[in-house]
Amino acid sequence: MIYETASFLPTLPAVGFMLIVWFCYWYYRPARFPRGPRGIPVLGAAPFLGTDPPKTLWQWSCRYGPVMAVRMGRSDVIMLSGRKTIHTVSKSDTVIGFFHVIRINEIL
Repeated sequence: MIYETASFLPTLPAVGFMLIVWFCYWYYRPARFPRGPRGIPVLGAAPFLGTDPPKTLWQWSCRYGPVMAVRMGRSDVIMLSGRKTIHTVSKSDTVIGFFHVIRINEIL
């Protein structure tokens, strides 16, 4: 029994190191990435939306600004709030990639 317990002890530092690297990767964001709630690993900020997600998103937009990044699951989602911000971004030539607009009412 002592032999079985001692056999996994050398792997503990490696597992601990991998967990630290994973958490650092989770919380790392590029330098010019928008601010926003980080959430928890794997689930993101979804558990913190509560029973009234539009109200929570509005509070986050007041706290983090009209352009914010929210982790939903394992993906980062850039959220825009306010007509002026959405209009400016949608008309900009610097937006590269897929620009998809989903209204909160369509989700709920």
